[in-house]
Amino acid sequence: MLFLNEILKYEKVPGKVIFDGDGNVPLPPHWHDNIELCYFIRGGFVANIDGRAFPVQPGELLIINSGVIHYTGDHTVGENRGVSVVADMDFLKKMCPNLDELEFSLAMAPSRIDEFVGLFHQLYDASLLYKRVRTSDSDNSPAASRELLQISGLVCLIYYMLTKYFSRPAVRRADCHSVFSRQNLQQALQYINTHYTENLTLQDAADFCGVSREHFSRVFKAHMGVTFKEYLYNIRLSHAYKLLLHTHKSMLDIAMESGFPDLRAFNRQFKQLYDTTPKACRKLLGVSPIDQEQQI
Repeated sequence: MLFLNEILKYEKVPGKVIFDGDGNVPLPPHWHDNIELCYFIRGGFVANIDGRAFPVQPGELLIINSGVIHYTGDHTVGENRGVSVVADMDFLKKMCPNLDELEFSLAMAPSRIDEFVGLFHQLYDASLLYKRVRTSDSDNSPAASRELLQISGLVCLIYYMLTKYFSRPAVRRADCHSVFSRQNLQQALQYINTHYTENLTLQDAADFCGVSREHFSRVFKAHMGVTFKEYLYNIRLSHAYKLLLHTHKSMLDIAMESGFPDLRAFNRQFKQLYDTTPKACRKLLGVSPIDQEQQI
């Protein structure tokens, strides 16, 4: 997900809506079963989707299919703002029983893209309005419920256009590495994402996948564009960045919770990626911890 500041996840909304800026947090490579649709209003960066780089500019819309590995790359420009929809797959499958047989691409209906983008503009505005209403009123007030109704309706319209105009039969691609399939890679990422706080090594990941250390290292770099160690550091730094922004934990506690062996290693890796120290970053951003009870 590319926008982390505000998340609308509510039983009345058939999906997760994520909007506003992300503080330029580089997201490490990841995948999920949900379809994700991201519309960008401000800022820019290079996204990597399924091994291909996509320079992202304001006004662009990305569709990330289920199971596709993706991440935000370097070279962010300004403050990224926009809105993403992470599809509720259970809801969508009830409406579209053949969903697993489809993939989605804007190339299927170029003439419909402007209309599709217009829905994301409306969704962004509706999300901001709901945020203001929720700040000044209770979550269950008539005004808040009315705005949630609009958000839910827009999400359903997005699903409608996605499945009607931008779908096609899924292409079963031949894997370029016969010994190490996409499923193997997904399992490896899931393993790393679960154990990143431990003293995880390249050999551990290779053993998990049942391949040699050298083979895993070579194929991982070919698929991901980064080495195992770089990926592991990115996972840890992404987690640490969120703790810096949204908690009052000490630097040592953040380092330990994020999987770094000591504070020195945390500071060194953080500065290498963000060109500043964790302490200076927290002071510069001046972000108060999120009140978890206020998120929905």
